[in-house]
Amino acid sequence: MKHDVNLGRAVFWEIENRLPRSVSTLEWSNSFASVYSKDNPNLLFAMCGFEVRILPKIRTYTEEFSQREGVWKLQNEVTKEMAAQAFLKVGDEGMKHFENRVRQILMASGATTFTKIANKWNTTLISLMTYFREAVIHTEALLDLLVKCENKIQTRIKIGLNSKMPSRFPPVVFYTPKELGGLGMLSMGHILIPQSDLRYSKQTETGITHFRSGMTHEEDQLIPNLYRYIQTWESEFIESQRVWAEYALKRSEAAAQNRRLTLEDLEDSWDRGIPRINTLFQKDRHTLAYDKGWRVRQDFKQYQQMKAHPFWWTHQRHDGKLWNLNNYRTDMIQALGGVEGILEHTLFKGTYFPTWEGLFWEKASGFEESMKYKKLTNAQRSGLNQIPNRRFTLWWSPTINRANVYVGFQVQLDLTGIFMHGKIPTLKISLIQIMRAHLWQKVHESIVMDLCQVFDLELDSLEIEMVQKETIHPRKSYKMNSSCADILLFAAYKWQISKPSLLADGKDVMDGTTTSKYWLDIQLRWGDFDSHDIERYCRSKFLDYTTDNMSIYPSPTGVLLGVDLAYNLHSGFGNWFPGLKPLMQRAMNKIMKSNPALYVLRERIRKGLQLYSSEPTEPYLTSQNYGELFSNQTIWFVDDTNVYRVTIHKTFEGNLTTKPVNGAIFIFNPRTGQLFLKIIHTSVWAGQKRLTQLAKWKTAEEVAALIRSLPVEEQPKQLIATRKGMLDPLEVHLLDFPNIVIKGSELNLPFQAIMKVEKFGDMILKATQPEMVLFNMYDDWLKSISSYTAFSRLLLLLRAMHVNTERTKIILRPNKTTVTQSHHIWPSLTDEEWIHVEVALKDLILADYGKKNNVNVASLTQSEIRDIILGMEISPPSLQRQQIAEIEAQTKDVSQVTATTTRTVNAHGDEIIVSTQSPHEQQVFSSKTDWRIRAISAASLHLRTHHIYVNSDDIKESGYTYVLPKNLLKKFICVSDLRTQIAAYLYGVSPPDNEQVKEVRAMVFVPQVGSHQSVSLPQALPEHTYLADLEPIGWIHTQPNENPQLSPQDVTAHAKILNENKAWDAASTVIITCSFTPGSCSLTAYKLTPQGYQWGKSNK
Repeated sequence: MKHDVNLGRAVFWEIENRLPRSVSTLEWSNSFASVYSKDNPNLLFAMCGFEVRILPKIRTYTEEFSQREGVWKLQNEVTKEMAAQAFLKVGDEGMKHFENRVRQILMASGATTFTKIANKWNTTLISLMTYFREAVIHTEALLDLLVKCENKIQTRIKIGLNSKMPSRFPPVVFYTPKELGGLGMLSMGHILIPQSDLRYSKQTETGITHFRSGMTHEEDQLIPNLYRYIQTWESEFIESQRVWAEYALKRSEAAAQNRRLTLEDLEDSWDRGIPRINTLFQKDRHTLAYDKGWRVRQDFKQYQQMKAHPFWWTHQRHDGKLWNLNNYRTDMIQALGGVEGILEHTLFKGTYFPTWEGLFWEKASGFEESMKYKKLTNAQRSGLNQIPNRRFTLWWSPTINRANVYVGFQVQLDLTGIFMHGKIPTLKISLIQIMRAHLWQKVHESIVMDLCQVFDLELDSLEIEMVQKETIHPRKSYKMNSSCADILLFAAYKWQISKPSLLADGKDVMDGTTTSKYWLDIQLRWGDFDSHDIERYCRSKFLDYTTDNMSIYPSPTGVLLGVDLAYNLHSGFGNWFPGLKPLMQRAMNKIMKSNPALYVLRERIRKGLQLYSSEPTEPYLTSQNYGELFSNQTIWFVDDTNVYRVTIHKTFEGNLTTKPVNGAIFIFNPRTGQLFLKIIHTSVWAGQKRLTQLAKWKTAEEVAALIRSLPVEEQPKQLIATRKGMLDPLEVHLLDFPNIVIKGSELNLPFQAIMKVEKFGDMILKATQPEMVLFNMYDDWLKSISSYTAFSRLLLLLRAMHVNTERTKIILRPNKTTVTQSHHIWPSLTDEEWIHVEVALKDLILADYGKKNNVNVASLTQSEIRDIILGMEISPPSLQRQQIAEIEAQTKDVSQVTATTTRTVNAHGDEIIVSTQSPHEQQVFSSKTDWRIRAISAASLHLRTHHIYVNSDDIKESGYTYVLPKNLLKKFICVSDLRTQIAAYLYGVSPPDNEQVKEVRAMVFVPQVGSHQSVSLPQALPEHTYLADLEPIGWIHTQPNENPQLSPQDVTAHAKILNENKAWDAASTVIITCSFTPGSCSLTAYKLTPQGYQWGKSNK
């Protein structure tokens, strides 16, 4: 051994003396001399940060070779015999460099965003792992260091949130990829570190027997290790030789066949080899060939540039990308519980997006971007950095602010029911901002009002006498230790009550309890990852509040409904009466979807997270923006309704089968009237499957072909697809035309009716091959009218064709002299004649609409008529949008505050009366059964007499005609009630000259009892001298809403009168219903048929 030391010294001195002092000197203290001798079979040296130990084959006494990673086999290049093994480790220099870089990141992370810290860590880790690869695994000191550094980075982020508690920061927060809102950290810390137990463990080839774990956490998820996703250098070298040899072979083959190499030839070796094969095929490969000495220059950059150079040893252009971490990302998502599992930890459910696909994070708000480059003080800059951190904290708030943290005391945020578990300032700011302007109270109030309205609509079916919105303390919605009723229902009779059960439970058990009062209590909460089981919450709150002595409920039976605003879940627990549970399930689903206050909350959460959906923003064509069709842009309609048409016929066996017939694509320019009609011959479908789907893609292909064939100035700037299914195929086929806007249409345009025009129908059916035909749909109209008018006329014609072809053709030929010119599509009419035709067509369309939708045509407004003709869905004026605007307008007018007095219970259980002056939770609900409302509306009944509509459909020409004097009708309406029915007998005479007409001369009001469903009249008919000369004509009664047919109660009552009074003649007596439709009255007369009479008589 001494001999080896002396030899080492001697070699050192020899080399030291060879170097001229003026150039350099060697120091013994930091030199290393390795002597390979009979006592020492290993040759040791360090190079480029690696420590290498070479052991020749002849010196391995056991003749066993090590097969583990981190050991290279060194071959004799000529004989290919393995001569030695090289054992790799990471040198101290490399480790020190890595540790210093991590320390630098931590030092410089004073006010940076969390993502920046994570990004810097990722770069540092990748640079270490891709450089040293298999050497890392066998350097225990480095494994320890990796665990320590990764821990430090995570702790740095935790400190930024003022908490180091592990349960607040499960791995999902750090390792989730960025697009799901995480930090996208890479991990090398979740590893087992080899531990040699010196007493027992000989480091044999069976492997290491003892390990200690690196990073651990409570969740016990197996976090994938970066090392496993990076190929070892040894396999890289072996593969590189193979790939480049293959490449040389393929290249010479291609040269021999006189062809060029294609991507297919190299597909499997494209991303392999050192340098990668794909570097041969980049744009600037010729220039790069002259870039000599680039690797040395990369290394020397450290002396020129201040910033760190993690990848000093490689260059992506020259070597290609030597690692690929796509699989790491997918495996990480799986390890963390899949996308669904990850999102459960976040506020995703609070945004109420239907799916996470197609969501994207706004990079930064414009404000941040603009501020970035200004001169800012340090405080301002650190404030700016907090914006992304705030978003990150809000996104993970259900996990960071979770309930199962055993520290301190939970604090309730002012004016909300949100509990903070521990002090997290950034999150507090975000949540207060979301709930600004009393939004919590507004959500509560809005849900209560919606439920009141639901009950008001279902008064009759649930046998409710009255719906009462209780006066509550304005702070009730976020007072979590006691409660009171929000809504009180009074029964018309008595309700059977079930045992307490959940809203979603099936069979309710009725235990014989009855009640005439029933309450609902609406509770809001802000859930978190540990406790968002809303059903459990409702159950526990119901049991708490109904048994404590602080909550005041007006009756023992009721239900507590809970809504979790952070997870958008709802449930209820309590007693139910028949019919209530299905109604509540439907109502709550609807309220959760479309309540305006919830909409405002969700919008604010989305804005706070800067999370947006990448739905197409191009507004669809509607009756509002329909005027834009006639701008100077070229716009085309693409209609594919007639592309794939089939006839149905019976086969010999009796089955129905379809056979395609010729169809056509309809491409139309609304400004010029130009029509491109591409006939699709049946041969196109020969041998194809799934033709409906294929037809869409075929249409898009033909549209793209047409656009390509046109000169640029004639190409359209916009395409409007009449069916939404066409949007996707058009997008795909028109990728070459990025400037063409493709949008859908809310208008249901009647272009499919074009086939009913004989000229087109015959031409398409008789076509023998696919062909393109050009027409002008406006004939010569544009000489005298604008394109706007022409398009409106065309729509009228086509929609009328669609509704009633025969009738339209008759309207279009007002007299025998009308001709259609050979090159025209429509008859040649003068402008005056067209006006008459248009009016007739409009009436035809409206009459059809009225019949189908059971609507009185006379009561339609101008804008509704326009919408019907254009094919727009008619929507009632949106109360919801109005409410959203009101909620967003924030503060109510506080100047006129009325004091509210409520009963509450203090902490000692004493009942106290409290008077408050808050303007919130003060909305008053008035039911339609409320006598005040009915008294006020009754005063304005006379206004309805100006708008009286008589339903004259399905009238028998041979029947009687009844004449009702306006003054009698006016009197009848003015003394009635909007809800409770009233009735009167009608008496009259026929004029001498016409027996078929009955004139009403008198109405007789008899003592009666009315409800909203029927009216009961006394058995005896009225007798009076005035009625002596008059015959009974029937009876009239009011009803709160219009029915499509006569109600069974009316049939029974009429049959009873006919049966008991012979003076009444079934043929000439009628029942007239006077229905209160909004702002008007509708009269309908019915006569009983013999079958109806029999049914009514037997229906007691």
